[in-house]
Amino acid sequence: MKKFLSMILTALLLCGCVNTVKSNIPEIEDLTWEMNTVQEKSGKVIACSAKTADQNPDAWKLKVILSASNGTLEINDMTNGSKFYVEYTLESTDRETRLYSLKAKENRGYAIVGTTSMHGQEEKDTLILAIENYVLNFYRE
Repeated sequence: MKKFLSMILTALLLCGCVNTVKSNIPEIEDLTWEMNTVQEKSGKVIACSAKTADQNPDAWKLKVILSASNGTLEINDMTNGSKFYVEYTLESTDRETRLYSLKAKENRGYAIVGTTSMHGQEEKDTLILAIENYVLNFYRE
């Protein structure tokens, strides 16, 4: 459990603290999002996009697209044609992030929208979902 909480805090720091320049964080509804990785609570990547397949050879290769509208996230697994729906509510906004609460049937979680910049690369709009025992990382499509 400590690893999972540590992973969530790291995600919050990546979105909230790394970005000190951009002040116009998009709403979750403003963009279409493509899944980059899915991690279990231990931090192990269990699914990834084709873009990160070389870095995660043991992970399932999936193409997952997320869009948001009117309080509902629609998660489309383009690999097998399945769809999932998650309710969201904006909880807070600051200059660098937007925090949302999530509800999927009896499961609860959080989503955060911000920007990340890793190893000198350009900033990317980032969406991180933490629900149940998983963390899903999305970038702007």
